[in-house]
Amino acid sequence: MVIKLNIFGRILLGNILPQKGSITQLLAARDIKKLVELTREEIAAIKLRDGATPGSIEWDGTVPEAQPKDFTFKDSEIKLIKDTITDLSNKGLLQQEHLFLYDLFMA
Repeated sequence: MVIKLNIFGRILLGNILPQKGSITQLLAARDIKKLVELTREEIAAIKLRDGATPGSIEWDGTVPEAQPKDFTFKDSEIKLIKDTITDLSNKGLLQQEHLFLYDLFMA
């Protein structure tokens, strides 16, 4: 499945993936993180930096490297992402910014 992700979506997706679980879940999470992680070149080009609010980040969204990109996910990776979003929802842990991923992966 091909999903178009912007910088925000790539960072957010990497942050919601499980840190604990079965070996297959952890391997899929690792593969997803490798797939969507920002390269050093992208980080430099978008001028990724700490934001004004503690814990936030900012970047230059006007440069070509900041534009959304297509990512091809395996079925097992899509399942893990959907399961993670569902699990966060069931536990009442979804946050407003997670709706971006919900709309992409759960629709």
